[in-house]
Amino acid sequence: MFETLFKAAHTLKGGVESASTHATQAIALSSGLMANGDHDGNEPVLLALPGPKGDTGATGAAGVGGGQTIVSMFEDAIEGNENLGLSTPANLALYCSAFNSTTQSVVSGAFVVLTLDSETYDVGGFHDLVTNTSRLTVPAGGAGVYLVLGKARIAPTATTNPAIAVSQNGTLIAINALTPSANASDCETLAVVLAAAGDYFELLGFHNSGVNANFGSPATSAASRLIAFRLVPL
Repeated sequence: MFETLFKAAHTLKGGVESASTHATQAIALSSGLMANGDHDGNEPVLLALPGPKGDTGATGAAGVGGGQTIVSMFEDAIEGNENLGLSTPANLALYCSAFNSTTQSVVSGAFVVLTLDSETYDVGGFHDLVTNTSRLTVPAGGAGVYLVLGKARIAPTATTNPAIAVSQNGTLIAINALTPSANASDCETLAVVLAAAGDYFELLGFHNSGVNANFGSPATSAASRLIAFRLVPL
């Protein structure tokens, strides 16, 4: 009998709003059980009645608004500084990834600077889509230790000494050469360097095949790309 009564009382607790309604229904249930002979008069009738509801708690403080990624917040902060003519704060992350949206024909026998006509991101204002599009230039206040990475897809016509390089202020700082292949090959190189505000990085392609060869690809994943990321501010 007790198990039946407890279950009934919990059912009442879950389905009725006020404590007085719970009590009325539980008493009626108890009386009905006793009238039907389920209670022998010697056992206490135990009801799991809920207590009254407490007051509604205070409304919490409004949360931070959404809608911006970390990258967009950095971009907004840096753009605001540039509009005010201020230098970039030393503790602000700085990074840029620029690429060429098509192939570029590279002549044989010389390192050729590769054009970068598009951007994946540019936090700090490294890259210009109109002037000196091949360059990632360290912004004002952006001195530091930088990781610089270059990559490009090299066409199979570059059959002799295909390579890519990264330069700083026109001086090569990293080179990676590939074994010639009958298929297009992806090549990467990287460097960790000290850079001052105004220093610039470029990506270059090289081969010695005797004919022009294409570097890069219209496919974003295989495009000629240059990335600069400040590891430590100075």
